[in-house]
Amino acid sequence: MKEAGPGLKYFKEAGPGLKYFKFSNWDYVICEVFPGGAAHLHGVKPGERLLKIDDKDVAPLSATQVQRLLMGPHESNMKLTLGSPYFLTN
Repeated sequence: MKEAGPGLKYFKEAGPGLKYFKFSNWDYVICEVFPGGAAHLHGVKPGERLLKIDDKDVAPLSATQVQRLLMGPHESNMKLTLGSPYFLTN
């Protein structure tokens, strides 16, 4: 498990600069990290599992709820807790 932040900034339109998808009923997986975005600058990699946003477990949340957490106020801080890439854990 690793953490990105707490200096990771939300950006007005792209959030932290990543795309994710809900792989199963409980796993959110990062599928794209935008070059130069906050997530990229903090070492987030495609394939990593998104476990928490600001210490809030994302497993029970809907994709809409996760998106709301990722799209915080402009230039505010967030912390992502990430797990090993999905393909390494299954």
